[in-house]
Amino acid sequence: MVGGDPETCQGPEGIEWLELNGYRIYTHQKEQQRKQISRVPFIAKADGSSPSFRKFTPPDNYLINCRSPENTVLEDGRTFKSDSQSASFLSTDENILASINSIPSTLSTVSFSLSSLHPLYLTARIFQDDSMYRFLVFKPGWHWSRLYFYPLPHPIYNLTTAIFDVTIDSSVLLHWFSVNDNTTLVFKEYLIDITSDGFSLKFSPTLHPLYLTARIFQDDSMYRFLVFKPGWHWLCLYFYPLPHPIYNLTTAIFDVTIDSSVLLHRFSVNNNTALVFKEYLIDITSDGFSLKFSPTKDSFAFVNAIELVSSPNNLIPDSASSVSPIGDFHGLFNYALEVSYLLNMGGPIITPRNDTLSRTWLPDTQCMIFPQGARNVSVALDLIKYPAGGATPCTGQNWVYATAKEMVDSGMANPRFNLTWITAIDPTFSHLIRMHFCDIVSVPFYKDFVVNASTISNSSIMVQVGPASDLLSTLPNAILNGLEVMKMSNLAGSLDGLFSSNGGRYKNSNSGPIKIQIAATFALAMGVTAILLLVIDVTRWRRQPQNWNQKRGSFSSWLFPLNTSQCSFMSSKSKSSYSSFMSTRPGLGWSFTFIELRDATKNFDESAVIGAGGFGKVPRGAGGWNQTCDKAGKP
Repeated sequence: MVGGDPETCQGPEGIEWLELNGYRIYTHQKEQQRKQISRVPFIAKADGSSPSFRKFTPPDNYLINCRSPENTVLEDGRTFKSDSQSASFLSTDENILASINSIPSTLSTVSFSLSSLHPLYLTARIFQDDSMYRFLVFKPGWHWSRLYFYPLPHPIYNLTTAIFDVTIDSSVLLHWFSVNDNTTLVFKEYLIDITSDGFSLKFSPTLHPLYLTARIFQDDSMYRFLVFKPGWHWLCLYFYPLPHPIYNLTTAIFDVTIDSSVLLHRFSVNNNTALVFKEYLIDITSDGFSLKFSPTKDSFAFVNAIELVSSPNNLIPDSASSVSPIGDFHGLFNYALEVSYLLNMGGPIITPRNDTLSRTWLPDTQCMIFPQGARNVSVALDLIKYPAGGATPCTGQNWVYATAKEMVDSGMANPRFNLTWITAIDPTFSHLIRMHFCDIVSVPFYKDFVVNASTISNSSIMVQVGPASDLLSTLPNAILNGLEVMKMSNLAGSLDGLFSSNGGRYKNSNSGPIKIQIAATFALAMGVTAILLLVIDVTRWRRQPQNWNQKRGSFSSWLFPLNTSQCSFMSSKSKSSYSSFMSTRPGLGWSFTFIELRDATKNFDESAVIGAGGFGKVPRGAGGWNQTCDKAGKP
């Protein structure tokens, strides 16, 4: 909690609220009172209960936990089929499996003498399974809860790799939390309004059950699925390099393709401390779908779990607004999409348990620029009213639309001030941006934009929301509830480089005809130029005196090379004829006809010879020329 006197800490009159990690949870509020509070995002009831909502029921729902000997039921109610029950979907000649033992329900205590640390960081308790502290509360009301974390050294457990959740009753304090830096002391402080005579603090290791098993492929292997309802489908892939006595999964390099599109090219997971999750949206137009794993030479592939699930038909429309050039973009159905960001502005993590489509929305703090200029705001969940034909709980859960970021000073006079987020992306791909808004009457809506790859710089997309300059009757302000960023497949149908599904580099089928057209156009231009030069020469030749042909005997000096560069043309008049001057660079000289040379040297008189060279004698010219020297070729 930030600031506030003891009276405020007890909660304003008529408002029940709970603060978790800087967020206040409201059950009801008055507008006048809400304006007096600076930090107001979050959504849940003070008793910790979650709001009820109807989950989306997909017609296609393939959930597979590879290698698992039995079905895996997640806390959000989804059931992943065991390896034996999903074997009918797999096409392979191999049966190489990897797994680690299930986590035993034991506790370990470690204690070390590290005098440089705060005494509360000198010991730690390690939980290998869900573990809970239960406390008796003698006086309900506001309570501080403080948590201390430091990854102490241990002979067996590397605490810097620990990933876990921390919850109180049904509310999440920390999700996928880790301390991977052993030079940092982590301190978390919460203020919690406890209304009962008991309080529970739960620690849950999050080595997700879907990452406990894996299937390994040494050769090309394929999953084939029947599709009962074509349209948009979620495809989610789980990767974690489990230990194996023969195969080192951190060295695996492989491709993942769907029909004719590439999802991953030369993919690897060389860090055994990271869980990798890939999420895609695919528009399936047939009654079948294939997912292929192709190891590179002398390598192998693996996968831990697979989801192929129908999504609502209206989740992604076929058109959006184009950012550059400004206009309309059509044909989104022709693209595969990879989810890069799902951000909940001004609110907490939304886990699959609380999302209609079982997605995970992260807080926007990781992408927010200048957070001092923004503040979190919220409304009660039951105030969100979805309009007919617009946003639905599937496009954005009410948890998304009930929280937002807005300008910290809604009366700021500078209209250039913006709320800004920066997302790191692959600049070689275009991206689909979806922005979620909820207006003053709590009606949610969204707007889609396509950002062309040619306009992306610094490998990032900047999203800015600022006040409208034409709203003179109200205070300037800006607000954003949610943000989605999705990578769009390229011309090759790939989401990972310019590669085709056969493993080779993509070649544009139109490149051949284009090259032919360019060559033909060049040849035509050269031909037209040659004809024009010939016509000019012939025209000038016809304009000469009637006896010109007899005196000169040739008009070859009027024809010039077509491949000269920086070519200039001049003419010089003698007593009886015209001579041409052609130079490819300044000062090259004159060019004469044979008759002109014969007359100038008096029929090549030997007395006029002033020297000789490799190509013949050099006579001195005379007559109408000012002592010109030229070479007469050897006979």
